[in-house]
Amino acid sequence: MLVLLIVSCLALVMTYYASKDELPYGLEMAFMLITFIAAIHYNYGNDYIQYKFLFETFQIYNFNWDYIIQKKYYKEPGWFVLNYLFHYLNFFYLVAFLSIAQNLIYYKLVKVYTPKKWWVMGLFIYLFSNSLYILNMSMMRQGFTVSLFVLSWMLVNRNKKLLPLSVVIVLIASTIHNSAIVLMPFLFISYINKKTSLYFAFFLLSLFLILYIKKDFINIILYQFCNFEDLDRLLNKYDDTSHSMTYGLGFLFIMFPFGALLYALINNKKYSDIEIKFISIATVSYIILPFREIIPMISRMSYYFTAFSIPSIPLVYRKFSYPYQIFFISSFIILYLYEYVSFFLASCYTDSYMDFHSIFEIIF
Repeated sequence: MLVLLIVSCLALVMTYYASKDELPYGLEMAFMLITFIAAIHYNYGNDYIQYKFLFETFQIYNFNWDYIIQKKYYKEPGWFVLNYLFHYLNFFYLVAFLSIAQNLIYYKLVKVYTPKKWWVMGLFIYLFSNSLYILNMSMMRQGFTVSLFVLSWMLVNRNKKLLPLSVVIVLIASTIHNSAIVLMPFLFISYINKKTSLYFAFFLLSLFLILYIKKDFINIILYQFCNFEDLDRLLNKYDDTSHSMTYGLGFLFIMFPFGALLYALINNKKYSDIEIKFISIATVSYIILPFREIIPMISRMSYYFTAFSIPSIPLVYRKFSYPYQIFFISSFIILYLYEYVSFFLASCYTDSYMDFHSIFEIIF
């Protein structure tokens, strides 16, 4: 934790001076630093060893398209193919590739779509969210598919003619992590504009209230996708009806950005169409997050949308006047830091995440 904290703070300092034009290529250097750390990590996170074992297992198979398509080698054929591309190298090269590809996508998300004066805030969200930079080092398949979805979204928002390409990228992502197939309809949120954002905001608010009043509705939705990631087993494991919605500080702090994003969609005169699109997709994650106390597994679906908070939160908060801006920024930072520390202290994560390990430990 200490290593990542120091690296994250250093990257934020670089980005701060870059946003003020006092450090040329400061944002680039910040991403190079965090990419390097991600690329050299070893046996870090709950799933790292499992993916390393899978990689080594795949080496004994011959490349056979029929077997791959029929999922005889692995349930996600795309992940098998990606591993096989590094057949003549080793697992560390695959980890490095994933780290570089993911961080390059998030670099573009910060640099192009996040207001320059708010780069620090965007990078802070990426580094201190417990479902982005940190988990990408362990949940390699879903981390990669999340970044592919972000890429597909950026492409379709650059040019609507690129929608077919975005669809193909999501389809490829679904061969790496089956749950990504449910993302297909969300590509069409890119067609929301200032004229329709008000209706979308009321739709999201209505959906939130429905989920809040009747939590079993979430179960019905998730069980439709039981074949994704063995959700039937995972839901049975986590589905405890004794859980209920609580009204602690965590829930309250989540409502602040959720309310701010909805307000921006309703009072949209201050925002451009492209900003409205990013705010719309980011709001989806805040629909899901409050219900993770009821069904912890549902938080995994929110990972696909959390990344869009990187540009959306700065886009919304920069329009607030003093003292509201200070209040919302402070509450957001407190929430992220609290969840960041809580993540490392959680019993299911402490052993595998608290101490950072790198490949240099086995090289030297």
